[in-house]
Amino acid sequence: MTAMSDYSDYGMHPEIEALTAEHDEMRRLGAELLSAQRDEPTTSSTVSSRLDDLTAVLGRHTMREETGLFATLRDVAVDDSYLARFHHDHGELFAALAAARADHEQVSTLMSRLEAHMLVEENDMFHGANQLLSAADWEQIERTVAR
Repeated sequence: MTAMSDYSDYGMHPEIEALTAEHDEMRRLGAELLSAQRDEPTTSSTVSSRLDDLTAVLGRHTMREETGLFATLRDVAVDDSYLARFHHDHGELFAALAAARADHEQVSTLMSRLEAHMLVEENDMFHGANQLLSAADWEQIERTVAR
C-alpha cells in the first residue's frame, strides 16, 4: 500500500490531518483484508470483520468530507463537477465494499479503487483546499464536522 502524501509544503491543516489519518487507517485495514483474503479466500471471518471495520471508517470519512470539506469548497466556488467526481467515487466505493462482502475475491478490486481515490484526494484535493480555504473556512468545517 502507498503511504500518505507529504503536505509539509503547505502546512497541512488539522482537518486534512484527520482525513489523512483516516486514509492511513483504511490502508492498514486494507492490508489486513488482503492478507486475510489470501489466507482464507472464501470463508474468512477475518475478511468479513475487516470489511465491517472498513465500512465504518469509510462511512465516517465520507461524511466528514461531504458535509465539511466539500460543502465549504462549494462555498468558495470550486466547480461542482470536480466535487461530484469525489461524491461519485464514494458511492462506487460503497458498491465495491458490498461486492467484496458478497465475494471475497473482490477485495483486491475494492482496495485498488480505494487507493486510487485516496491518492487523488491527497495529491490534488487536499493541496487545493490548503491553498483555497481561509482560516474562517477551516473553522466552519471544524464546527460542521463536530456536529
